[in-house]
Amino acid sequence: GRILNFPSVFELDRGISFPITLKSSEELAMKVFFTPTVLNSFADSLLIEIEHPCKFEKVIYLRGTSVTNTFVFIPDTIADVGTSNFKIPIYSRKLYDFNLPPNLPFELTLSFEESYFALVDNNPFIVSSDLFGKIRRLKIEGVAKDLSLNNMIIAELEGLVCLGDGLKTPIIIEEFKWKNQLLSTHKQNGSLEIRGICQPDIARVKQFLKTQLTVVSGYFNSEIISKIKSEISGNYYLSIFNINGIEVEKINWYKSDEVIEDKKINLNFNGLGAGTYLIRLISPDGLQVKMISVLK
Repeated sequence: GRILNFPSVFELDRGISFPITLKSSEELAMKVFFTPTVLNSFADSLLIEIEHPCKFEKVIYLRGTSVTNTFVFIPDTIADVGTSNFKIPIYSRKLYDFNLPPNLPFELTLSFEESYFALVDNNPFIVSSDLFGKIRRLKIEGVAKDLSLNNMIIAELEGLVCLGDGLKTPIIIEEFKWKNQLLSTHKQNGSLEIRGICQPDIARVKQFLKTQLTVVSGYFNSEIISKIKSEISGNYYLSIFNINGIEVEKINWYKSDEVIEDKKINLNFNGLGAGTYLIRLISPDGLQVKMISVLK
């Protein structure tokens, strides 16, 4: 056996030495290795010659398309509530050394829970952004330049870290594809974890509460007015937390035997410094948190 056009991207198993002798009904199996060095489709042929008892030739046609594996992933990130312009990178790399074009266009679709991350409006990578219930789904397009064996950022999400419904949200790569169809990809999802304030007793914000909490700041932010409106009676309790989840101000229980039409409570921030705070309301139908920024 021999390859007709040497050198070739096809190679016979070097563990077999030719010529060989076969007995009657004996079978011969051999490996053919495909080792391309560029992205392309290849064709070759393998000639098998049998010389006994009569000369016979058999041509086996070989065809192959080079497909290189790449890795695309989102890391697990951790951020404080209220962090603005926080960036979540999307990485890619080659899984083994392989010649690739310098510019590789791609498109991907990813999703996460909307309540954890508010995107900036001018992200150049985002082609479309849709909200399905609590899930934000993004379509992203870009070009990876000079992809190598090292992790490189091919796109980024940028926005404000918000108070979600729990400790973290998964960031799922629903679909990824290179526009060069000869490339294949392995995907790995990531997450955004909320640090500090997002403790189970603080961050468990229920949807569709019968009680509504609104916060209005004064002209110089020295006083904050909280307004409570509720369809049910019972006990209500307000407290103030700093961005690290530490309670800095307690307010006495307020008990209402009737439906609250519009209850106003003044929150004095004179003894607290400037920064981001969270107002937590415990009501008969659940818990909710509002974020405020105090300027001094």
